[in-house]
Amino acid sequence: MGPDEEKPAEKPWGIAIKETVVDRYFVGFQDRTTDPPVEIALDRLRLKAENITTDGKQHGKFSFASLYNRQGSVSLSGTFAVDPLSVNGRLQAKALPIGTMQPYYTEKVKILLEGGSISAEGNVSVDAPKGKPVRAGFRGEVSVNDFSSLDKALEEEFLRFASLHFGGVDVKYNPTSVAIREISLTDFYSRIIVHPDGTLNVQGIVAKDGAGQDNAALDTATAAPADNAAQAPEVPVRIDSVTLQGGTVNFSDQYIKPNYSASLLELGGRVSGLSSGESERADVDLRAKLGNATPLEIVGKINPLAKDLFLDFKVDFREIDLSPLSPYSGRYAGYGVQKGKLTLNLKYHIEKRKLES
Repeated sequence: MGPDEEKPAEKPWGIAIKETVVDRYFVGFQDRTTDPPVEIALDRLRLKAENITTDGKQHGKFSFASLYNRQGSVSLSGTFAVDPLSVNGRLQAKALPIGTMQPYYTEKVKILLEGGSISAEGNVSVDAPKGKPVRAGFRGEVSVNDFSSLDKALEEEFLRFASLHFGGVDVKYNPTSVAIREISLTDFYSRIIVHPDGTLNVQGIVAKDGAGQDNAALDTATAAPADNAAQAPEVPVRIDSVTLQGGTVNFSDQYIKPNYSASLLELGGRVSGLSSGESERADVDLRAKLGNATPLEIVGKINPLAKDLFLDFKVDFREIDLSPLSPYSGRYAGYGVQKGKLTLNLKYHIEKRKLES
């Protein structure tokens, strides 16, 4: 090559693999930093990838499938690129037990999971363009089935349900948004207790941090995030409908003497049009029975996702038996109730932090 001749441009290094397969493998994971240790087992694992290359213009194919802790299964298949990173795949997860991760949050919540599993199906995407934030998204269905939990302090049932289904889920990250076509909760039971000190059992479900921290240091540490949160854009949320069916709420008031207990049965209905938009109003139509006889109806509009709560409800009780309420009349009015019935129509309106009732 003569001195005046130009050297050919050097090609950047790269990697190209036509196909790779991992079949019938077992992977076990154990985290001993928790008590008890968290254990995850991936059995009968199969991974296949084709056309793995650092050339960003070409996309490869992949498929992954495995059993999860010998109870559930998970699979993901689709296309990918290495440089820049991009993944588009179809996810299928069936009956993944949720109790496996309990040691990670057992000290942070005051409920104990007894059972439950998660299933999901949908499209997953992840993109990491050079010099730009990572974008991700999920579109599909998610279900939590056969969930049951205990209040650890009382060793009593706290919440259970047969199915909690999220349909038409569309979640995006960068920019972040949440849209859900429907949420349905079926065959559920909840326990609500007013303790002798007047507090509710649902208060303090999330345990507070240790009180031994220095308050000044804590204030300093939390001041900046609070300011950032105030400036951060609000995440748009839309839920087209929430359906309740076959619900039971068991209520006990241990603050009043003698104690009072009641059950809301056959709780069901629909909330339609939930949105974080300030001007949006969701329609509410809920019905239940107090005990086995007294019907309860709640109809109106609400916007719990907006910055300022809006509520416009009509609550109708018909033919309430007053004798079980004698502990309240005795405490606050000085007289017990031997017999009687009450029909009650209530209207509540909350707007701009003002209550009219």
